[in-house]
Amino acid sequence: ENIRNKFEIANPFNFRYVANLRGMRDMQDTGPCVVMAAPGMLQSGLSRQLFDLWCEDARNGVIFTGYSVPETLAHRVLRHPSTIERLDGREVPLRMSVTEISFSAHTDYRQTSHFLRSVTTNQLLLVHGDVHNMRRLKLKLEKDFADRSMNVHMPPNGEEIRMQFHGNEIATVVGALAEADPEENAVLSGILLRKHFQNTFLRPNDLTTFSELQISSFAQS
Repeated sequence: ENIRNKFEIANPFNFRYVANLRGMRDMQDTGPCVVMAAPGMLQSGLSRQLFDLWCEDARNGVIFTGYSVPETLAHRVLRHPSTIERLDGREVPLRMSVTEISFSAHTDYRQTSHFLRSVTTNQLLLVHGDVHNMRRLKLKLEKDFADRSMNVHMPPNGEEIRMQFHGNEIATVVGALAEADPEENAVLSGILLRKHFQNTFLRPNDLTTFSELQISSFAQS
């Protein structure tokens, strides 16, 4: 509603000082500016071209907003090397400021531990993150959830992980099966229906009463 009201005064999406930059040919490097460019790993494209152009000047800066894969230029730059190699192969000094602000959707320790407290699992897979940070997270989670023997896995890309889960299924008994309380350790015979993560246990004759399924009989002649 606030956006609609602003249209009565002016178009709130008419950004006077924001322009679309299609490539280096459209770049007018005549004064201070902020450029949002991809890809974030600085391996190629507009972001790499601008980085090569500006990295030697201490008046410039680069801000990384997401995860950087090891062995990429972004990953190396975040470790503040004294020099970097440009696309043309030249080794040049890195004088621009380097900052990291995470806009990532990855969960941190607080969010992961909060989720684990709401479930009963003792198996957790950590993927798609910095190896050193994931290792610290793994050790912390295994320590804090030692009461349930938490197993935290950090499989490298391509590694196969097999896990076994044992849990109890809860079902609502309805119809003729629910008319009398079963004896302890008694074996019940019936049909188990599962719909929307809800289990219902009943006799075949009650199928049409408690579900939309129909019973049919076939006779061979």
